[in-house]
Amino acid sequence: MSERIAFPSPLLSPYIKQYWTIKTTLPGDVPYTFRTIPSGLTEFMFYFGGKPKINNSSKSIDSNFIVSGHQKQFEDLIIDNEMTIFAIVFHPQGLMRFLQLPLNELFNQHVSLAQVAPKLCCELLPRLTDAKSFQARVALVEHFLIQQLHHHATTPNFPRISHVIKQILHKQGQVSIDELAHEACFSRRQFERVFSELIGQSPKQYLKTVRLQQTLHLKKQNQHLSIADLAFIGGYYDQAHLTNEFKLLTGLTPKQYFTSYSPFSDLFS
Repeated sequence: MSERIAFPSPLLSPYIKQYWTIKTTLPGDVPYTFRTIPSGLTEFMFYFGGKPKINNSSKSIDSNFIVSGHQKQFEDLIIDNEMTIFAIVFHPQGLMRFLQLPLNELFNQHVSLAQVAPKLCCELLPRLTDAKSFQARVALVEHFLIQQLHHHATTPNFPRISHVIKQILHKQGQVSIDELAHEACFSRRQFERVFSELIGQSPKQYLKTVRLQQTLHLKKQNQHLSIADLAFIGGYYDQAHLTNEFKLLTGLTPKQYFTSYSPFSDLFS
């Protein structure tokens, strides 16, 4: 596989983390499985030439052009044909700026962009399909999304939730929901409702994902950290709590995961 990454222009950088593309190949025409885990980020995914399958009977990718909401746990994607993937990766608070619907409707799903962003499908997708390079696709997306910024006003709660997200990331998920509600000037019940609608999952679930991503980030920075060290630094009650949450989200214990995969955090990279 060959991967390339580009970063957004200043106008879009408050909302978009990066763009990336990968061209997959099949050595010897043998399908392979790629495990994804909750990242704390949402994405627009464009599959050209084919699309992956999910090794899970309850979920599927039914379109070549999708929005991926926050995921509850790991997924195994089966790549059984050659394809080019182009992705727009949004900051945790970024997607709310471009979709006019409660984002919790996308939780743990991959939804066709035609259902949630019909204008994007009509105006942008044909051009992306015809584009000959990664740079051309980035330029097309930038032009389209900047236009959308001018056409759609922000929700009144955008600044509050953006501030809360910054607090969560700054404290690496080691913060209570009551503290976050206070920061946002909401009651706890109001905060949980607004956060879920604008971010796409509950604060409790999101904090679990952030702690997982912080654990991966810590391990990448220092491979010598033990599981006990990671639990202590990451703010878990004890090593058992880290192991249980880690396995729930990734399908593997920390030891199994670090044996099979190099630690990398999409959220904190």
